[in-house]
Amino acid sequence: MSKISTKKEKETYLKTQPPTSRMLNEFKPETLVICTPLGFTDLDNLSSKTLIDTINGILKNMVASVDSKPFEIWGIKCLPLKELKIYTSTQSEAQWLFLNKHNWKSQLNSNLKTHPSCYPALINGIPKEFKPEDSSHLLQLRTQHDSISKMA
Repeated sequence: MSKISTKKEKETYLKTQPPTSRMLNEFKPETLVICTPLGFTDLDNLSSKTLIDTINGILKNMVASVDSKPFEIWGIKCLPLKELKIYTSTQSEAQWLFLNKHNWKSQLNSNLKTHPSCYPALINGIPKEFKPEDSSHLLQLRTQHDSISKMA
């Protein structure tokens, strides 16, 4: 690549470059992946259209809304390990589905019942030399957990 020396050359160079991943991601739909239990086959015989209509009916009955506007999912795909990839229009809608999955999943199928999370994040690991009664160990663990939470 030749050296860019003038402002005009730099502008021309930037205009000819392909869009960045971040720019492309703005045009992609938001998705949410719902895991299913091992060996789950209850939804295998249902078409994507039927699943979409069923989930949208559940969301309508729950009065699901983001910013006081009701929403619907517009696509679904069954992944190889039987997970469901759900497509929504905005990230806020996908987040609402994730935060309320324990409410609507059980209505879709009783074998998909989940319980609300008690904790916003899980700790990835505990050191081998951890002693719960030692306050310095608890402080160290809390500090590490806080730094992980801030990165997420």
